[in-house]
Amino acid sequence: MGTKHFAFSTQSFCASTTANVFIHGYSAGQNLEDRTLLASQIPKALSGNINLLAFWESSHISSFGKISRTIILGAARVHPGASIAAAAADRAVHFALSRKRATEVGEALLDELEAHLLEHYPYVTHVNLGGHSLGGRVVISALRKLATHPESCELIINEVLLMAAAVEVSADEGKALKGCTVGRLINAYSKSDAILLMNVDETCLGRHEVPHFENVAMIGFGHM
Repeated sequence: MGTKHFAFSTQSFCASTTANVFIHGYSAGQNLEDRTLLASQIPKALSGNINLLAFWESSHISSFGKISRTIILGAARVHPGASIAAAAADRAVHFALSRKRATEVGEALLDELEAHLLEHYPYVTHVNLGGHSLGGRVVISALRKLATHPESCELIINEVLLMAAAVEVSADEGKALKGCTVGRLINAYSKSDAILLMNVDETCLGRHEVPHFENVAMIGFGHM
């Protein structure tokens, strides 16, 4: 196998044939403190299964590269307001690249998950997938690949939970994705999620219902 896109961390273990796999979103899972916080959010009710966190290079909103810093500092010499505008534009580009990366790594998710489970938990046959924000985009990307190449994964996808998912799915595509699961395909969405309004070029699952999903309205919930 070539370059790995995911690092899997086991948060609770038991002799179960089912694994719950959680995929974080943008600006998450960047350090030990953040990963510990994510692990603490897994409900105790799920302790009857193997729980895994799938960490990927989601990058961070505060991560500025050398070129970004040079442009922003240069703009500041012109006018203080120009540096603010330059920073905002830079972060928009940064998020767009992270969004593209989420789609790309999603295509590798099931391959790498299957290999990890075969090595460490070969008796696991079923997986539940949970994705938050761009993690939802990762999950949808994985299901899209599975829908077109069902022979690519021997694992049975039981249930899928998307929370504040930063991805768009059409009604026709929703039907195809539902066919990849034997259980529920759940879209937890909130009209109060202002963060997803930044994606002006798409209608995110995280703010809208979509046919063939079990749509659950999270009244008053923000993105986090």
